[in-house]
Amino acid sequence: MARQVVLGNGRLIVALDNRMRIRDLSYPKAGLENHVAGHHFRIGVWADNRFSWVDDDWQIEMKYLPETLVTRCTARSEGIGIELEMNDTVHQFMDLFLRKLVVTNLRHEARDVRIFFSQDFHIYGVDTGDTAMYEPESGGIVHYKGRRYFLINGQTDKNEAIFEFATGYKESPGRQGTWKDAEDGVLGGNPIAQGAVDSAVSFKLCLPPRISRRCILLDSLRPKRRRSGRTGQQGQEDRRGTAPSRGGELLERLGK
Repeated sequence: MARQVVLGNGRLIVALDNRMRIRDLSYPKAGLENHVAGHHFRIGVWADNRFSWVDDDWQIEMKYLPETLVTRCTARSEGIGIELEMNDTVHQFMDLFLRKLVVTNLRHEARDVRIFFSQDFHIYGVDTGDTAMYEPESGGIVHYKGRRYFLINGQTDKNEAIFEFATGYKESPGRQGTWKDAEDGVLGGNPIAQGAVDSAVSFKLCLPPRISRRCILLDSLRPKRRRSGRTGQQGQEDRRGTAPSRGGELLERLGK
């Protein structure tokens, strides 16, 4: 499938298809070491006990903000009564992919809405030997193999951190991937998986009638250097850690 949007800074290159899904991520050189290799990083919405991936049944428009490498993508579903407006960019100097998502409730009653993001890394372009784990210090998910580490994290406009998370197995008999775990609106909280693995995170928003709120992914898909020292593992009871603070000012300027 053709790539609708390409963002980058010469080291970190991210490409999205026409369903707003990340399909390519190259680091540390453009065109080399594609760590997604055409697979899908999905966006999903749960509301009123109904789940929908942003796909063909959504009305989608994708473009760049004028004279920038910042996107302005919109997706609207009358069926689930939600509109999304998304700004993506890669930081000019830091190897950091940033995403701001504005969620609008199209209904005339208040609703609890959950936004899901799935990550299907194939680090170094290979689907085996990866690790996906919950990292309690940051409250985010880390995917790593060899010298490549990627941190996924975020917060809402009320400084609420990741609501739920899960890691798991994919691309083997009976294992479609952790993204399937999202389709009941609840993530299982498995803290670590190794091999052919993927992950998913969710954010919870309480939306009054006809009101918008922001869900901000910051430090998202950020290549990390490996740190020395102990890395803890904690279960689902610790999933609501302190929201990350770095990058907030950058994200506030997205889409303005």
